[in-house]
Amino acid sequence: MHGPLVLVPHDPADGPSPSPAQQRRHAAAPDNLVNLYARALEGNADALAKLGVSSPEQITVIDAREAAPLHLYLMQPDGHTERYAVGGNDKAHRWIDGKLGEAYSVPTNACSVQAYAVIYSAAPIDQRPNRVAQKALGLKTLRYGPVVLAPTGQADPSPTHQRLDEALSGNAAARAELGIIADW
Repeated sequence: MHGPLVLVPHDPADGPSPSPAQQRRHAAAPDNLVNLYARALEGNADALAKLGVSSPEQITVIDAREAAPLHLYLMQPDGHTERYAVGGNDKAHRWIDGKLGEAYSVPTNACSVQAYAVIYSAAPIDQRPNRVAQKALGLKTLRYGPVVLAPTGQADPSPTHQRLDEALSGNAAARAELGIIADW
């Protein structure tokens, strides 16, 4: 099976279990509870009235999906890149502190990629210019030593971000183009 599933218990008092075709017809019916809620959340007045509410804000939605893992990336000047699965803000801060020491964030207007905050060391031990990060992130000012990329949660349709995302997701051509060396 692929994609999200809705599991609804079948009450034996309702008769024999419906066939898959009957279940599909029922799921597509406009009075189906799932469809009713979906329409109400879109602001459909009839669906809202059937549920006894006047606006979508009066419906509590509980999203039980497991959150996609968030990763921090440490990009070295030579392109070697580490990935760290974020296990909460405190752990993320400790990881960044351990890698960079005292750190600052690059202002958003100095970076083409908005999906990541760019964090750099105030006094990098490695004094090499990080041209890989500059190219991959569209940085307007050169940073020295390693930088950490921290997800901001913003959607970023920019071509720069799309190429970086391809590289971080394993696209060999994008990694070669940007100079990123990763082992995940």
